[in-house]
Amino acid sequence: MTAGDVGTALSKVATSSADVFFQAFTLARLYLRWSVKGKRMRPYAGVKFGQLFFAFAVATCSAVPAPPSTHTCVPTVANMRPPDQVVDFFAAGARPPLPRDTVLAQNWYGNDAMWVALPPRGEIVGRLDDKIAPYRLKPGHVQYEAHRLDGDGTVSRRPLSDLDYGEISFQAGGPRFPSGGCWAVTYVLDGSYPLECVVSVR
Repeated sequence: MTAGDVGTALSKVATSSADVFFQAFTLARLYLRWSVKGKRMRPYAGVKFGQLFFAFAVATCSAVPAPPSTHTCVPTVANMRPPDQVVDFFAAGARPPLPRDTVLAQNWYGNDAMWVALPPRGEIVGRLDDKIAPYRLKPGHVQYEAHRLDGDGTVSRRPLSDLDYGEISFQAGGPRFPSGGCWAVTYVLDGSYPLECVVSVR
């Protein structure tokens, strides 16, 4: 049996960080034992012991899989009724104009400062961004930030876009995400009036 055979066998049974440490120590110890011939140790065997222990531990740690996420994504499906000025703007601004009932049927969500029409079922499918553009009821500019709920990932606060239509009214644009997943998005109006929602990006 060679050192490589021992390493392969040990790797197959590693299931935790404790196993990884044990593997690294065992393989390095075997190398040190094999380095001894009679009463004479091979030169630098002690150094090799330390090097092998460290290298094997690092390599094997990277092979231990992270536990799967158990988070269940619950996108925001609010279906709130927006103020009349929001409905009127989106109905008249569409080409061709939309019936008010069609606009009201969207997945609306909002507060005292702004309203957004979220994707149906709160899902963004096939892309990493969406035009979830807010309508502002108060003067100011919209920024957004986001963090992933089912894994690692953040989007630092940034302007939604440079395109707006006056201090009050529609502001074009929408959030962009670095990866798919379950994302909590927070809109703010000049740092105030936070409006947080959850979207599933896939």
